[in-house]
Amino acid sequence: MAAFVRKEEHLKVEWDQAWASCGVAPERLVPHWSFLVKKYTGVGRAYHNLRHLEQMFMALEDFHIPADRPLLALAILYHDVIYVVHRRDNEDRSADLAERHLLEAGVSPSVAGRTAHLIQLTKNHQLAGSKDHLAPILLDVDLGILGSPWTIYEQYMQQIRREYRIYPTVLYRRGRVQALQHLLRGERLFHSPAYIDRFEERARENIAREIQFWQG
Repeated sequence: MAAFVRKEEHLKVEWDQAWASCGVAPERLVPHWSFLVKKYTGVGRAYHNLRHLEQMFMALEDFHIPADRPLLALAILYHDVIYVVHRRDNEDRSADLAERHLLEAGVSPSVAGRTAHLIQLTKNHQLAGSKDHLAPILLDVDLGILGSPWTIYEQYMQQIRREYRIYPTVLYRRGRVQALQHLLRGERLFHSPAYIDRFEERARENIAREIQFWQG
C-alpha cells in the first residue's frame, strides 16, 4: 500500500504542476484526478496502471524537455485512461476525454487539440507525419519497457497476458504473435536517437524471444 501511495503522490504533483502551467487551479479538477486514479487502478490493470505512468515520467530524465513539458505531462497522464482490452478505440477515447477536460477547464483549443493529437499517436506508435517535437518523446517513453533487460521484459509480458485473461491461451497466443510480428516489421521501434542507440537492438531481441515463447 505504501508504494501505491508514493506513486499516486508523485503523479499528483505532475498533475497539479501541469494544470497550473496551463493557468488552471488544480483544486478545480479534483473530480477529474479521482476519475483518473480510479481508471488506472481498475480491476485487470496489471500493466497499464499508475506504475506505468510513473515509469514514463522517470524516463523523461533521458530527454531534454522543452518549456512545453506540462502538455507532455498531460498527454502521459491521459494516454491510457480508457483501456478496455476488447476495444480498438481506447486511444481515441482517451484523447477525446483529455481534449474535453482541457476545453472545459478553459485551456486553449490549440493546446487541447495538440494534447489529443499526441495521445492518438500512441495507437500505432508511429509519428504518422507529425511534426510535434514532443511526439517522439511520448512514444519512446511509452514503449521503453520493450528495451528492458529480459527479466523485466518477462514481467511485462506476463502482466499483459493477465490483462487479456478473458481470452483463452490459444486465441491470445495467435493475436499476440501477430501484434509482435507487426512491430518487428517496422523500420524502427523507437524514434529518438537516444532510444534507438540504447534500446532498439535489445527491444527487437526481447520481442523475438517472446514470439518464440508463444510459438513454442
